[in-house]
Amino acid sequence: MAIPVVSLDFPGDPPTFSCPVCGHKIYDEESDGSICKHIVLIGESFSGIYKWNDPTLEQVFQKRADKLYETEEE
Repeated sequence: MAIPVVSLDFPGDPPTFSCPVCGHKIYDEESDGSICKHIVLIGESFSGIYKWNDPTLEQVFQKRADKLYETEEE
């Protein structure tokens, strides 16, 4: 399953984004800064800083990535 990526690389106020599952507002002036459970990670493309919303999901991703990219020792 592909994960959609949204990049906001322009100088100005970003548009209002909301979770496609529950409608929780993300990147909104009225938002309290919380992230709903449906968002896997959130980040800033300018700074390159990304934060996982759930440490368990980060561990699952890391394990799968390690298994996918492990090299066979000769």
